[in-house]
Parts: sequence; structure tokens; C-alpha cells
Amino acid sequence: MAIPALQGWHPGEVAIQCQLGYATAVSSHWTAVENQLREQHQLFHTSRLPFIPLTTTDADGRPWAGIVAGSTGTVGFVDSSSLKSLVFRARLWDGDPMLETLREWTPLEDDQTKGPILQERLLTAGLGIEFSTRRRNKFAGKIDMVKARSDLDYDFRVDITEALGTDPASAAMFPSHAGMNSRGGFPGFLRVRPSDRRSIVLPDYSGNRFMSSLGNIESSGLAGFTIISFTTGDILYLTGTARNLVGLSALEMMFRHAAVTVLETTGFTLVRNALPLRQRNGSEVGRSPYTPKVKYLVEEGGTYGGGMQGHKAVLETGMQLSNDLAVFRFKVVSESGVQPLRLRPGQAIVLDFMDWIGPPQYQHMADSAPGSINDDRVRTWTVSSAHEGIDVTWFELTMREMKGGVVTTALFNLLRMSPPNRQDYPVSLKGNVVSDIVGVTGDFALNKEEVNLLLVAGGIGVTPFLAMLNALSKREKAARGDIVLVLSTREPDTMLTLIRRAIGKVPPTVTVKIDLFTSRPLDLDTRTLEHENTSLSVFEGRVGPEYWKTSAREKEVFICGPKAFADAAEEGLRAIGVPTPSGKQCDRKTPFCTQCVQARLVCEGYSRNYSVWVNSTDGENRKYTKCTGRVQSCRRGAPEITLHESLARSTREVTYVGLYLAAFLPNGRLFTKEAAQISSAGWLRHLDKLCRSEKTLRFITLAHGLSMLATRDNDSQLKFKGIQAHSIALQEMRTALRDPQRASGDGILAAIRLFRFYEILYGAESRGSDKENPTLQIKGYYAHTDGEMALFMNRGWQKDWSEAGMYLLVSGRIVSFILGVGRRKRSPFSDNNWMSAPWKYRTKSLLDGLTDILVQVPGLLEELDTIRASPIAERSLRGWENLLGECIRIEQMLLAWKETMGDKLQTFDYSQSGNPPKMPQVDRDFALLHMSCLYWSCCILLYTTIHMAANEAHQGPSFTYFLTIPFSSPGCPNYRNERNPTLHAHRIIYTIPLSHGPYAGGYGALCSTFPLGMALRYLAVAHLFPHEGGDTQGVHKLSQELVSQPFMKAYTARFVGHLHKVDVPGQSLQDIAGWYGVELRMRRWWFGPMLDHNLGAI
Repeated sequence: MAIPALQGWHPGEVAIQCQLGYATAVSSHWTAVENQLREQHQLFHTSRLPFIPLTTTDADGRPWAGIVAGSTGTVGFVDSSSLKSLVFRARLWDGDPMLETLREWTPLEDDQTKGPILQERLLTAGLGIEFSTRRRNKFAGKIDMVKARSDLDYDFRVDITEALGTDPASAAMFPSHAGMNSRGGFPGFLRVRPSDRRSIVLPDYSGNRFMSSLGNIESSGLAGFTIISFTTGDILYLTGTARNLVGLSALEMMFRHAAVTVLETTGFTLVRNALPLRQRNGSEVGRSPYTPKVKYLVEEGGTYGGGMQGHKAVLETGMQLSNDLAVFRFKVVSESGVQPLRLRPGQAIVLDFMDWIGPPQYQHMADSAPGSINDDRVRTWTVSSAHEGIDVTWFELTMREMKGGVVTTALFNLLRMSPPNRQDYPVSLKGNVVSDIVGVTGDFALNKEEVNLLLVAGGIGVTPFLAMLNALSKREKAARGDIVLVLSTREPDTMLTLIRRAIGKVPPTVTVKIDLFTSRPLDLDTRTLEHENTSLSVFEGRVGPEYWKTSAREKEVFICGPKAFADAAEEGLRAIGVPTPSGKQCDRKTPFCTQCVQARLVCEGYSRNYSVWVNSTDGENRKYTKCTGRVQSCRRGAPEITLHESLARSTREVTYVGLYLAAFLPNGRLFTKEAAQISSAGWLRHLDKLCRSEKTLRFITLAHGLSMLATRDNDSQLKFKGIQAHSIALQEMRTALRDPQRASGDGILAAIRLFRFYEILYGAESRGSDKENPTLQIKGYYAHTDGEMALFMNRGWQKDWSEAGMYLLVSGRIVSFILGVGRRKRSPFSDNNWMSAPWKYRTKSLLDGLTDILVQVPGLLEELDTIRASPIAERSLRGWENLLGECIRIEQMLLAWKETMGDKLQTFDYSQSGNPPKMPQVDRDFALLHMSCLYWSCCILLYTTIHMAANEAHQGPSFTYFLTIPFSSPGCPNYRNERNPTLHAHRIIYTIPLSHGPYAGGYGALCSTFPLGMALRYLAVAHLFPHEGGDTQGVHKLSQELVSQPFMKAYTARFVGHLHKVDVPGQSLQDIAGWYGVELRMRRWWFGPMLDHNLGAI
């Protein structure tokens, strides 16, 4: 007899039920969980299922969802002689987590001797699903009686301890158990966070409200996801830590979804061709009518390909055209400072009516309207008004009331109740209808000035063509071309009235021919068109195959209408020789292509050079098709189960690219938005999106991953592959730079940045026999750096910068500072326009404030060298005064910035926090460390320049006293003076080990390159400055200690050495080895023209 297996919900289930407000409603439903199977469930598992997912845990306690099937992939691999057990006769495959558990099973009689870890690993849970009926049954229990028949074939028993049932009785309070459940949706309902490329976000859909699966996650903080392709048999196994987000925290993660689960992946296995059963070729997936639309993450950069923030649509008027057709006019209300709304003729707008209509009431099932269960109140309509080339302040939607449609019914009811309501008369609407503008979508739009169009519309599918015709009318004499509009409709008078209004004053340079197909009588007045260049032909019935034989083949074809209508039109055009490619195509709109958004697919992109648009509003499925000289088909076959790009790549590519990101970033994670504001690597938050739009960036990122793996494993073959990927990336970059659109994109800027990183990391290694000669490495480094600066200058400060572009600009300014210091030449970013225009509508961060100062410092060095290069007799007092005045101005800016930073600058300052400084651990720590090192480097440059300018100007005592710079070693009274360059050099030196610490990643090492070089430049010649008390022994000792540090053998230190060898004039110095050679080269850098004729002058 079946009795309840529980005495109540466990604490995790209660916690999540309370968070979601279900606790009272399901407080006694735990009695449905019984201690054995029902007979119908026993029969279900043994005779209806070709496979069953089973939960297992690995040696680290992480849960995995294994897939268990028989050797033939058919039903009958499960037997059961008792309602308390199921016996599996399974054929497993390498990579399935259940195989490892079964291999480690030991047949000991006393369970206690197996130990708690193995005991836990033997806990399991299963879920039987019959796809044809969507019938499911869950069970949980313990694995026992394992027998290996071969390396992959196993017999084992699952003793049932929990199953779904009905009658109450006594049971253990909270028995240990595993859990298993299934989640489904349109492809793409699982999202991968772009910020870390490892966190999977699962939206929670309406169900029975037991919340057992989420309750288990609430208790354990662990979960496993297994994703199956039934067309290929591929299986992706994921496991990791998990957390539930409810309410505001969920909405901050996923647009308009109040409950999600986030899995942070700690392990994955991808097995190709594993599942022994397949979806039948040619069969279609029968989607559940309850399946909601795909939701997107907030950090994915917008929804439905748009991502409009700060715009709302306020309903103003409505005009009834027929009983179920009307035009609604909305006013656009925008927040101050946001980008204006733009619409091209033919595009659609996405509106969110959740605040007006409210969320749906809870129902477990709703057979009459299954889509209402998870309805998010978001709708998409084509805009029927034209707003070509102007900011949109209003727009019109021509829509049909959909039977059972929540939004259209509410809008039409409002119109009907607003007097005076008569047809063809605009009515002011009350009711405070305000919707968020989610986005603008679709490239089904009018683009060319001279048009040669065949527009094919079925019923309300004429809507985008109304906007196109209206736009041509507004172009007036600038419009030219020939248009044939084929319209099939049951409402000819209404449709022709709309077309007449849209045409307006079409100039005589545009010819419009309307072929109207209808079975309804046409009013005589409607037949009359007001334009000489517009003609109307009326045909009875539907558009037949004979009609298409009269169509011009050279026209650009747009088709909009219901699926059956569009299919017939395509077939007719194909019959006259207009080819139609099969399969889904992509308009390559980013971040999500229009087709994928409207069809609720994950946007993966397609290889063919065609474009297809699919639109679905309030249940009516329409097809948008555009082509040039051909028609595109968007028939749906069996959809692939696709994954996010970072998981859908080949296993090797995931490994290499993932390795690069994990090895480069602190803790292997992208910076948070807060840390990115003060980090030169903030742009990496956008790397995923930029990679999708720029092939060069993908290849150079791959080159990094390959090279990093080769270095780690000392693999010469991988090293060669990395060099090959780098070579391909260079070729792709040359192609990109010849394309004006790609050359001005953010992706190519990011790619060039990674090229520069590559030179620092692997430039010497990739030169073959020339790797001991640093010249090629440094030339490559400078070529990429100069190229990056050139791209910035070509864009100009007037450009509207995207968020990714702003991050790239901020770090680009730091690069220009480093480049300018090395060459002692002014930074182009020191121009006032560059320091102000891009931030016109933005607030500057602390890093922005510092870089405003940094970009002005190289100009001081150039001015100093300019004065020194002139004969002493010709040096004017005014020149020195101007230089010193500029130094003091920059010092005041630096002091003001330091005041703003407050105690943060002391975090990694050994003179304040002790030696050694504390180890940075989180992303903000590393960003702050880098910013501190840049500040100290700037201080070295500024105060040494002040000292040299003041002394070389030979001014009077009072002037010199005001500009006195203390050069003091540790232990001297003025050592802690903030004007002491030696103090700042020591601060840098003591932080360099932190940049090579266990959490730093490649980012820390790369960020230390310039500060390390700056400290070396100074310490090499520090004894030439007048140190307090004449003591330079401490400085010299620290310099020698620096050279012997382990990190000096790292690639960054080797690069600095190569840079110093090449980055000085005078070839005679380059062959002088050792510290003495470094000192001579640094003398030339610091004192330049003064040494041209006498190396011993200083």
C-alpha cells in the first residue's frame, strides 16, 4: 500500500514557496509524495519509455543528470517486479556521469561500511517522460545491486523511496534524497550570461507550485543541467553551484521574469552522438501551447534586438476602421539624455503593457488559452506611419483585434467605450494607457532612394507597406521608381482607404500599380484613385498561379502575410524562375537577429547572404520575406536545439577561448560593472558581443587561447596552432580595415588591443630564429599601438560612442599615455575636445579623471626635450616658465584627484598599509591596484620633470626653493614627502609581486608592465638626482633586488627589457648588457639631447 514518504515539505521547499507566495496554497500537498510507485507508473516506466534521466553525484558531491537507455534505444530496458523498485538493463557511454558511479559501486552488505560519500553518490532520482503525450512521473531512491555485463553495459536496481501519490500516513520527516526534473521551452529559453560565459540562467515557468526542484537548490546550493539534441544525439552535461533569484533580483537578471535559477558551471562534458535514439527525419516538434516566449538577460544588451531604455508610449487616439480593425496613435515620451527613437519605414516596435494590464492570475492549466499562463504582456506590431530620418515623437499602429488576445481586446474595448465612436473618425482615448518601448526590430524596411518593388500583402500584412508608401510620399521629388502592390483581402474598401491615405502626394516620379484580389464587392468611390501615376486593377478571388507569370522578375520582392498565403506567393514566383532558398535565414541584426527573436530562437546566425523576417502578434503567425531578384522561404522544419555561442562551438574552441578568459582575468571572471568603471579592461565585459560582430577579434582571441594552453602544457604543436591563428587574424584584420563599416566598429578596436597584448606575451616566441632579437617584437607592438591610435583619430571626438566604445576609449587613452611617455611625444588625447565631448552625456569615473591628467603628461616631456634641443644661448626664460607653469597646473589637478580618491590610494601603498601590502582578491582590488600604479608613475614623471626644468632654467633661489623636489631614500626625513619620486618608485616595486599573485591572471601581469618599466627607468638613474644626504645606496640596493625577483623572468619583465633595448636612440647602447647597459639606456631616455655628444655628461 502506498503511503506518504514525507511528514512535510523540507526547509528548502518551504523557503522558496514562501518567497513566491505559494506556502499557504500548497502547505498540505506534501502528502502527494508516496513511498512507492503506483501500478500505472510501474507500467509507464517499463513499457512506454526509451530512456530515463537519472541523477547522480560525483566524488566532489556535485550533482549530474545522467541519461540511461538500453542498447537499442527502444522501450523495454526497464523491468519491475515490485512497486518499490525498478531494474535497469542499460547501455551507457563514456562521458555519462552515471557510468562513473556504477563503476565505483561495491557490493557490500552493510551500507554503513560504504561510507557517507559513497552513500550519497548512490542516491538517485529519475523522471519518466512520454513525449507524445507529455505524461511524466518522478521517483527518487537509491542505487543497488549493480552488475557489470561489459565496460559499458550494466544492470542495476533503484529502490524507490519517493514517488508522486495521494494518500497520507506516517513517514520520515526529511529523508535524504536526490531530485530530478525537466524544463523545456523554445530553443534559447536557457540563457548564458555574457559577463562570465559560464553561468546558465533558467527561467521558472508556471507549474504545480510544489517547488521541489527549486527547494532542493535552496537547500543544497547545487544543481546539474543536461541538454540533449534529439536530432544529432549529442548531449551536454553541466554541473555547478546554483541559486534561486526571486522578485527584484530576478528582474535585474532577466527582463520581465520574476523567478529564475542561476547555475554557475564548475564542470561540463560534451558527448557527440551519444543518445541511441533520434527524432524521426522530417517530423516536427509539437510545441506545448503553454510554452512562453524566450526571455533575454538584462546584460545581453536589450530585448528583441532593440533594447530601448528611457522611452514610453502613451496612447492618445484611436480610429475604428471596421469591427475588428483600428488605427491607434501613440505619443513617445522620453527621459532626458537618452538617445532619440528612430524608425525606418517597415520596421516594427515592441511594447510592454504589463504595467497597464497587470500579470496573469495563477492557473496550473488553461486549455482554452494556454498562452495566457506565462503571458508577459509584450507585443510586437509593425508601425504603419512613416518617420524616415527623423526623431520619432509619435507613431501609429494599424492592428486587428485578435480573438482571445489580452492586449488587443483591452485596446479595442477602450476604443468602443470612448464617445463619439464612429468609423474613420479619430477618438481621444482616456484610460492612462502607458507602455514601455522595449525595442525596435526588423530590417524589413525601405532603404533605397530609387525603388523597383513588388510588394505582396495578405490582409493586415499590408501594414509595413503603408509605412513604405507614406515614406515615399514624404520624399516628394527625391523619390523615384516603380512599385507593384499585390493585395489579397476580404476588406477591400478598408484596405484601399488605408493605402490612399498612405500614398498621400506620391510624386509623378514614382509609379504605383495596385493589383487587388478580393471576393467582396468594391465601393465605386473606393475604386477612384486621385493620382495620375497610380492605377488600380481588381481581380476576383485569390491570387492564382497564372497571375505570377505576368510579374517582373527583376523587382525587389517583399512578402507579408499569413504563412499559407506567403507559401503560395513564393510557389508562384518560383514557378516563373525566381529561386527560393530553403531553411531559416538571418538578417544578422545584433545582439539578436529579427527572425530569431520573433520565432523565439537562439540567435546563432546563418551563412547565406539572404534575409528573412518572421513576425507573430497575438497568435496570428505571419511571414516577412525580403529578397533581391529572388524570394526567400522561411519554412520551419524540425528546429535544432541550439546553444549559446560559447557552448555551441566545438569542444576545442571552447577550451582555448575559455582558457584565455579564465587565465587573463582576475579570478577568471569578467569585471563587475562597478569594477569595470575603474579598470582598463572594462571593455572585456563586451568581448562576447564584439566577437560575434568581428571575425578578426574571434581569431585573435583564439590565438591567445591556443598560445596560453601551449605555454601551460609546453606543447609545441599547440604553439604552432596559436601562431597560425595569429597569422589568420592578421589577414582578417587587413580585410577588415579595407571595409569602412568594419574599420569603424568597436570589434576591430578590441581586436587590435588583443594583437598588442599578443606581442607583449608571445611576440618574441613567435619570431622563430629571430626571437632573441627583440626589435621585431617591439616593432609589432608599436605597429598595433599606432594603428589603434589612428583608428581613434579617424573616428574623431564628435562620434556617438557606444558603451563598449567608451570602455575602449578609456583604456585607449591610457595606451596613448604609455605610448607618449615611451616616445616623449604629446598624446593626441590631450586635446580639450577629446577630454570633454565623449562625456557630454556621461559622468566621468575616477579612472576617467586620472586619465584626463595622464594624457597631458607626455606633452611636458616633449616640451622639455624641445627646449633642451635648442642651443643654451637661444633658450628663453618664457619657455621655461611656461613649462613649469604647466607642471604646476597638472600637479594641482593631480592633488585634487588624490583628494577625491581619499583612503583608497592607501590600500596597496606599502608605506601606509605595511610591507608586504595585502594581496588583492576581487576584481575591484585589481582595478584599484592598477590605477594606483598609474598614479605613482605619473608622480615620478611629473616631479622629475619639475626638478630638471627648474634646475636647467638656472632661476633664482626663491624660484628654485618653491620647486624643490626631495629625492630621499628610506630612513631620510623627507622620504614620505609626496613629491619624492623615489617613494613612488618604491611603492610600485612593492606592488609588482601582487600583480603576479594567485588571483591576478594575465590582467595583473599586463597592467604591471608600464609601472614596472617606469620604476626601472627611474631607479636605473636615481643616483644621478641629488638625493637627501647624498645617500643612494638604498636605491641601488633595491634596484639590484628588483632585478633578481622571480617575476623579472616573466614575459612582462622580458618585454620591458626588450622595449628599453629598442626604445632609445643610439645603436651603440643596445649591445651593452647587464644593469650598466640598462643605466646607460635610461640616461639617454631621461636626459636625451644633453648626451648626444658626451655619454658621460651626466
